[in-house]
Amino acid sequence: MGSGVWVGVFLFGLLVVVLGLLAYAGIWRNWWTRIHMTTGYPPFAGFFAVIFLMLLTAHRSVLEIDSAVLTVVYGLLLAAVLVVGITAWFWLPAAMLPAWLREQKRAEGEACIHTGMPDNHWMAGFRPLEDRDGR
Repeated sequence: MGSGVWVGVFLFGLLVVVLGLLAYAGIWRNWWTRIHMTTGYPPFAGFFAVIFLMLLTAHRSVLEIDSAVLTVVYGLLLAAVLVVGITAWFWLPAAMLPAWLREQKRAEGEACIHTGMPDNHWMAGFRPLEDRDGR
Protein backbone atom coordinates (compact mmCIF):
# COMPACT_ATOMS: atom_id res chain seq x y z
CA MET A 1 0.00 0.00 0.00
CA GLY A 2 1.08 3.52 -0.65
CA SER A 3 2.04 5.91 2.10
CA GLY A 4 -1.09 7.96 1.43
CA VAL A 5 -3.24 5.05 2.54
CA TRP A 6 -1.33 4.67 5.79
CA VAL A 7 -1.60 8.39 6.47
CA GLY A 8 -5.36 8.12 5.96
CA VAL A 9 -5.60 5.09 8.27
CA PHE A 10 -3.53 6.89 10.91
CA LEU A 11 -5.70 10.02 10.70
CA PHE A 12 -8.88 7.95 10.97
CA GLY A 13 -7.46 6.15 14.00
CA LEU A 14 -6.49 9.44 15.54
CA LEU A 15 -10.05 10.73 14.98
CA VAL A 16 -11.52 7.65 16.69
CA VAL A 17 -9.17 8.06 19.67
CA VAL A 18 -10.02 11.76 19.99
CA LEU A 19 -13.77 11.02 19.81
CA GLY A 20 -13.38 8.31 22.46
CA LEU A 21 -11.52 10.70 24.75
CA LEU A 22 -14.11 13.44 24.18
CA ALA A 23 -16.94 11.00 24.94
CA TYR A 24 -15.26 9.74 28.08
CA ALA A 25 -14.54 13.28 29.30
CA GLY A 26 -18.18 14.22 28.77
CA ILE A 27 -17.36 16.94 26.26
CA TRP A 28 -19.12 14.93 23.52
CA ARG A 29 -22.34 13.56 25.01
CA ASN A 30 -24.44 13.80 21.88
CA TRP A 31 -23.63 10.19 20.91
CA TRP A 32 -25.53 8.99 23.99
CA THR A 33 -28.52 11.31 23.80
CA ARG A 34 -29.06 10.93 20.04
CA ILE A 35 -28.33 7.27 19.48
CA HIS A 36 -29.10 6.17 23.04
CA MET A 37 -27.67 2.73 22.64
CA THR A 38 -29.55 0.10 24.61
CA THR A 39 -26.37 -2.00 24.70
CA GLY A 40 -22.79 -1.12 24.05
CA TYR A 41 -20.67 1.97 23.97
CA PRO A 42 -19.31 2.55 20.43
CA PRO A 43 -17.01 5.51 21.21
CA PHE A 44 -15.31 3.58 24.00
CA ALA A 45 -15.10 0.39 21.92
CA GLY A 46 -13.57 2.29 19.01
CA PHE A 47 -11.09 3.96 21.34
CA PHE A 48 -9.86 0.63 22.70
CA ALA A 49 -9.83 -0.97 19.23
CA VAL A 50 -7.58 1.78 17.85
CA ILE A 51 -5.33 1.65 20.92
CA PHE A 52 -5.02 -2.11 20.33
CA LEU A 53 -4.05 -1.54 16.70
CA MET A 54 -1.54 1.15 17.67
CA LEU A 55 0.03 -1.19 20.23
CA LEU A 56 0.04 -4.00 17.69
CA THR A 57 2.15 -1.96 15.29
CA ALA A 58 4.96 -1.97 17.85
CA HIS A 59 5.23 -5.77 17.93
CA ARG A 60 8.46 -5.95 15.90
CA SER A 61 10.19 -3.49 18.18
CA VAL A 62 9.10 -5.40 21.27
CA LEU A 63 10.20 -8.75 19.84
CA GLU A 64 13.61 -7.36 18.78
CA ILE A 65 14.42 -6.47 22.40
CA ASP A 66 14.47 -10.23 23.12
CA SER A 67 13.17 -10.02 26.66
CA ALA A 68 10.77 -12.74 27.75
CA VAL A 69 9.29 -10.58 30.50
CA LEU A 70 8.66 -7.66 28.15
CA THR A 71 7.11 -9.97 25.56
CA VAL A 72 4.73 -11.49 28.13
CA VAL A 73 3.76 -8.07 29.52
CA TYR A 74 3.23 -6.76 25.98
CA GLY A 75 1.09 -9.78 25.09
CA LEU A 76 -1.02 -9.43 28.23
CA LEU A 77 -1.49 -5.72 27.57
CA LEU A 78 -2.59 -6.44 24.00
CA ALA A 79 -5.00 -9.13 25.17
CA ALA A 80 -6.49 -6.89 27.87
CA VAL A 81 -7.03 -3.94 25.52
CA LEU A 82 -8.55 -6.24 22.88
CA VAL A 83 -10.94 -7.86 25.37
CA VAL A 84 -12.06 -4.48 26.73
CA GLY A 85 -12.54 -3.16 23.18
CA ILE A 86 -14.67 -6.12 22.10
CA THR A 87 -16.63 -6.13 25.35
CA ALA A 88 -17.36 -2.40 25.07
CA TRP A 89 -19.40 -3.05 21.92
CA PHE A 90 -21.88 -4.89 24.13
CA TRP A 91 -21.35 -3.89 27.75
CA LEU A 92 -18.98 -2.21 30.19
CA PRO A 93 -18.94 -2.51 33.97
CA ALA A 94 -20.10 0.57 35.81
CA ALA A 95 -16.58 1.14 37.12
CA MET A 96 -15.31 1.69 33.56
CA LEU A 97 -18.06 4.14 32.61
CA PRO A 98 -17.44 7.86 33.03
CA ALA A 99 -19.17 9.51 35.98
CA TRP A 100 -21.41 11.66 33.76
CA LEU A 101 -22.78 8.57 32.00
CA ARG A 102 -23.39 6.68 35.26
CA GLU A 103 -25.33 9.69 36.58
CA GLN A 104 -27.35 10.02 33.38
CA LYS A 105 -28.22 6.34 33.36
CA ARG A 106 -29.28 6.56 37.01
CA ALA A 107 -31.46 9.60 36.23
CA GLU A 108 -33.24 7.82 33.40
CA GLY A 109 -34.91 5.58 35.90
CA GLU A 110 -36.62 2.32 35.25
CA ALA A 111 -37.32 0.81 31.87
CA CYS A 112 -40.55 1.38 30.00
CA ILE A 113 -42.94 -1.54 30.61
CA HIS A 114 -43.87 -1.98 26.94
CA THR A 115 -40.48 -1.81 25.27
CA GLY A 116 -38.02 -2.55 28.07
CA MET A 117 -36.30 0.75 27.31
CA PRO A 118 -35.97 3.90 29.40
CA ASP A 119 -39.00 6.17 29.35
CA ASN A 120 -37.14 8.92 27.51
CA HIS A 121 -35.78 6.55 24.84
CA TRP A 122 -36.90 7.33 21.29
CA MET A 123 -38.61 3.90 21.08
CA ALA A 124 -40.54 4.36 24.33
CA GLY A 125 -43.57 5.81 22.51
CA PHE A 126 -44.09 2.65 20.50
CA ARG A 127 -46.59 0.17 21.87
CA PRO A 128 -47.04 -3.47 20.89
CA LEU A 129 -49.95 -4.12 18.52
CA GLU A 130 -51.98 -5.95 21.15
CA ASP A 131 -51.95 -2.79 23.33
CA ARG A 132 -53.26 -0.62 20.49
CA ASP A 133 -56.42 -2.69 20.09
CA GLY A 134 -57.15 -2.63 23.80
CA ARG A 135 -56.69 -6.39 24.11
